[in-house]
Amino acid sequence: MNYFLLITGFILVITAIVMFILDSKKESNEVRNLEMVNEQTEQLIEELSEISAIIVDEMDKKYSSMMDIYKELEGLAASKPKSGQEKPEPFMESGETRQEKVIMLNREGMPPSRIASHLGIGIGEVELILKLAGQGGRGNEKTI
Repeated sequence: MNYFLLITGFILVITAIVMFILDSKKESNEVRNLEMVNEQTEQLIEELSEISAIIVDEMDKKYSSMMDIYKELEGLAASKPKSGQEKPEPFMESGETRQEKVIMLNREGMPPSRIASHLGIGIGEVELILKLAGQGGRGNEKTI
């Protein structure tokens, strides 16, 4: 019976050693797999960095090109006289203030949007002047 227990003990120790060896091989395989995945991830990050650098360069080129075109157009717009637009009238012609001019044009039936473009001021300013003068604003617009 003592031999039986001794043999059983040896078998259990050998089984434990075999299990330990198999488990360590399994862990080393997992470590290798993780290292491979890590390496692949680093390669993908490098590729993405290269691609993003290319994209940023292209965007910079497009932006520079667009700015050049914008400056060209801005220069053309500044050099060409604007035709077909009314020239804003001066405010103090014949001693009138801006407010008096707005009120007078509104009484003549001119809508606030037209008054604004005629005097070269914002429509909000025209509407404010008319509201303060008690003559309304947007509601008085007439179509021409």
